[in-house]
Order: sequence, then structure tokens, then C-alpha cells
Amino acid sequence: MKIKRAIIGEDYLLANAGTAGMSDSQLVVRKDILESDKADDYESIPCICGDEKDDVLLSEVERHGLPYNKLICMKCGLLRVSPRWKQNRYDSFYEHQYRGLYNPVKTSKEEHVKALSKHAYVKEIANWIQNSQKKFGQPGYPRVLEIGAGGGWILQNLPAEWTRTGFDVDDEYLALGKRLFKLEMKYGLLEEASLEIGNNDIIVLSHVVEHFLDPVAALKLICKGMAEKSLLLIEVPGIFRIHRTNLHPMTYMQNAHTFTFCASTLKYVCLMAGLKILAIDETCRAVCVKEFEKVQSRPVTENRNIASFIIDYLIRCDKFYKKYSPLKNVKFLSPVAYLYKRLFIAEMKKDLSKNDVD
Repeated sequence: MKIKRAIIGEDYLLANAGTAGMSDSQLVVRKDILESDKADDYESIPCICGDEKDDVLLSEVERHGLPYNKLICMKCGLLRVSPRWKQNRYDSFYEHQYRGLYNPVKTSKEEHVKALSKHAYVKEIANWIQNSQKKFGQPGYPRVLEIGAGGGWILQNLPAEWTRTGFDVDDEYLALGKRLFKLEMKYGLLEEASLEIGNNDIIVLSHVVEHFLDPVAALKLICKGMAEKSLLLIEVPGIFRIHRTNLHPMTYMQNAHTFTFCASTLKYVCLMAGLKILAIDETCRAVCVKEFEKVQSRPVTENRNIASFIIDYLIRCDKFYKKYSPLKNVKFLSPVAYLYKRLFIAEMKKDLSKNDVD
């Protein structure tokens, strides 16, 4: 299949891969990845929607300067990496290289966990979980299970009366979650946690689904174990949040993220897994329950408008970032840069609303 090119900008060409801002320890990990990479570590995959012939290339490189073929499906708008690593290579990456590349902790892990537990963004996620429980959950004190809980920084911000259990594969984080926050922390991820899903009222997947090699299969496994009235709360990095964050699309190019979603594509992946959507937005956060009614297989509705709009959105964000970034740290220009950013955000919000995107 010949893939069309819609490279976001010059920085997204592999020939221009950069490593600016990376620490010495990150550069060591990057070098190790490049030297250990082999051709048979990779596999090509079609889009989840089934389309195999209508992809556009967005980037050849990710934010750490590693090869990264990011495609967008023009039929449905889902972004994916292909070719990508096979499962055993990802397993090795997460065990030996992931933390060093993505989270080179300058302080101790204990201080890092404590700081995250107090971070405004983490508290905001915990508020979303509590609000979802109030609106859609059952009365009383729920039992919460988080998959990929790290050191329990989100669970720590939920009411102490709730029963809180976290699964992760980092032994140090698990020990810290137990000692610092008195949480129930267990080793494992999806396979191990799936055995306990039915005993919980709320299952949380915060920034986990984008790492799955097969999100539909993973969500089906979770859905299968869910009780009738339990909630599944999913949060992934929404592509239409870039203008509200640091404006730079390159930050969304991460080799650990095999898929990138907007509300439309996250919704259809959930539906394919047998979930019913109670609420979803462009953050991207979804509140789901198990669909108990017998449903026929849902074909993915063609949505070429969303794909074209995503491409245009990414290009606009990148061009603005290149203009804005040099100004924001210049003392006498920083107020002007801030106003410039606010005007751009307002413009993007207006255009997003025209395209039924909030």
C-alpha cells in the first residue's frame, strides 16, 4: 500500500529528528534503543476500523528522536503507529527502558510519588472520578480498581472511605503506594487485574488504553468481567487538547503510544468492545457501562471530515507553536505572547465548535 504524506512540518521528518531538551540519561536510553532495534521487532497493522488502504503519514519521528511512523486513517480519523514494535519488544521496553526515557526522576521515587499525589492535574482526575460516581454510580462507598496505578497518586486523592486497589508492574511504586498511602497495591496489569474486575464498582484506566496493542480486545476482556452496574472510566490523551496544553503536536508523538484518539474514535472503540457510553468529551474521558442487551456488530461509520480536520488542526498548532515558542521566554514580550496564545485558543475553540468538536 502506498501511503500519502501529510507531514505536519519539517521537524516531523526522520532526517530532522532532534533530541533538544533531553537529559544525558535519556540520551543513553535512546542510544540503547536505536542500537538494539532489529527489523524483525516490527509489525505492520491495519486500522481498527478495518480500512487498509487509505492512510496518511503524519510523522516519521517521535519526540525523543526515535523512528515513529504515525498514520491517520482517512476513513475514521484514528491515529496509529505502523509499523510498530511487536508485543515482546514492547514488554522489554517497559521493563528496561520506559521509565528512563519518559520519567527520568531527578529526586527519589518517594519524593516523585508524593509530588504527583499533590499535583493539580492528578487531583482534577480524582474529582472527575468522584463526580462520575455521583452522577452514574450506585449509592454508598464504591470499590475502585485502577489498572496502571503507578504509586497510587490518583487513588490517594479519592475518599478514604472508598475501597481502593491499584495494579502496576513497578515494584518500587507498589511498595510506596502501600507505605505512603496505605493502599491495596498488587503486581500486574490487564491479565492479573481482570480476575478482580467483577468485585469492583469502578474500574479506572487513566492514560493506559493508548498503550494497548489491541484496545478492542483489551476492553472486551475488561467488559467481560464487569458487573452489571459497575462503571469503567477511561482517560486517554485527546488529540484536540493540544491547543489547550503546550500547543506542540510533537509532544503527542510518543513511541509508547500505539494509538491516539479523539472522542469520535474512542467512542467507536468502546462500542466495538461491547461497552455503552454514558458520557464522553474531547479531553478524552469516557464513562462506560457494560452493554447487556444483545447487540449486532457495529460497523464503523465513515468520518472523513474528522480525519481531514485533525490533519489541518495539527498543522495549525505546529505553525503557531513555532511562532509562539520563541516569544514566551522573552521577558518584555511574554505578556504579548500570552495574549497571542489566548487569541489562538479562542480561535481554535471557535473552529472546533463548528466541526462538532468541543
